[in-house]
Amino acid sequence: KHIKRSVWTRDSGQCVNCGSQTDLQYDHIIPVSKGGSSTIENLQILCKTFRKIGIGERKRMGRIRNYVPGCFTR
Repeated sequence: KHIKRSVWTRDSGQCVNCGSQTDLQYDHIIPVSKGGSSTIENLQILCKTFRKIGIGERKRMGRIRNYVPGCFTR
């Protein structure tokens, strides 16, 4: 719980890519299957739209706030 609360606070309770505050999920930056861990540094909050985007595409885009159709920003 402490880790999730810290990630939520750091990411301001919104998707790190588009700022959406709906359909949010915790996401491993480096997947557990690739050796990633469930640490504050390796977790981020993403909306459903960005979770659907593959890791390769997210790496290409970087962790920059981008508008993606289907994401609603404040």
